[in-house]
Amino acid sequence: MITYIARELGSAVRAEISIILATLACITLVNNIVAGGSMSYLATKIDAKSLLKVAYSYTFIVHSIAAIVLSFIPIGLPIDSSMYIVGISAISGLFYSHCGIYSGTKHLDKSNILQLIMVSITTFLCCLLVYNGYGFQSFLISSLISISVMWVYVFVQDYELVASYSILETYKACIHFGAKNQIGHIAQFFSSRYSFYILSILYVHDKAEMGVFTHALSLMEATWLLSNSLAGVLYNRILQNENIQLSQKWTNSFVLYTALSTALAISILIIFPSEWYIYVFKKDFQTIKQYMYPLVSGTFLYAIYLIIGHYISAIGKPQWNSIANITGAILMVSFVHILGNSYTTLQAAWLTSVCYSATSVVSMLFYFYSIHSTKS
Repeated sequence: MITYIARELGSAVRAEISIILATLACITLVNNIVAGGSMSYLATKIDAKSLLKVAYSYTFIVHSIAAIVLSFIPIGLPIDSSMYIVGISAISGLFYSHCGIYSGTKHLDKSNILQLIMVSITTFLCCLLVYNGYGFQSFLISSLISISVMWVYVFVQDYELVASYSILETYKACIHFGAKNQIGHIAQFFSSRYSFYILSILYVHDKAEMGVFTHALSLMEATWLLSNSLAGVLYNRILQNENIQLSQKWTNSFVLYTALSTALAISILIIFPSEWYIYVFKKDFQTIKQYMYPLVSGTFLYAIYLIIGHYISAIGKPQWNSIANITGAILMVSFVHILGNSYTTLQAAWLTSVCYSATSVVSMLFYFYSIHSTKS
């Protein structure tokens, strides 16, 4: 879908969509402190209705604040996109709360199917709207419609669930797990997307090259498709298993599969000549490969981190992931401000790769420590 938008609307619009996606991710990170991983982690410990009460109330609070903040603080967003962003993020938060509970109660297939349907609807509508000349708003409108349809479906399906826990008890449990887990995700956001906002400020009148860089990053991150899927499977397996050595054996196997598949996917992207990317995305993206090369090592190592990070979370050590991601975030923020106004899109590519690599290496050290502790 994003590829089609980039081809039809050009790199400058791709840059605007990158800022929109980054802002959506930022709001989602705050929302997921309570309504994220806590839903699947606590799904077997607290009844679904109680969890959903907390998720719904917290989502309303977060997005009410987000609407106010986006109205008064300029962060380079396209005109008239703020309320779309708040609406999409809020309804997504509600929908994914239901999906999290499905995943945590051994209904991972149901969760995956619902998400696949949602993505399919979004893609179809977005392509249709772009074709009919709606510009970058095609993405916003299609996302809002598709996520709304899917949320109504799960809401009607789960409406009759019975609650047995008080909302205060459930809030405490969600925050206890979610806050520790989400600190790492917030830090990861800074290490991967902080550059977008800085570049949008530095190149406010010419975002074309920023659009090329963000599209190159998206293509490289697309190689994580299998690792993200395997990580979810591994996480749920470990939660339902008490044998730590078996969990480590699964993790080692998944790391191997991820390394091989990611290396293959990255190789394919790098082998394709520049002319192929010009043909697919048009001439705006003729420099895309110069941004892909620096990202190779970082995206490869981070794919492995996705597996190890889910193992770490599942064994109840999310603070280790937080430390790893904070390492990457500190590097990103520090170097961006050291470089100042001389910061370029190519430097952003190199720095993103360095931050991904640093995060991955720190998490590997924690994983080796976990294995060593088990043996001793």
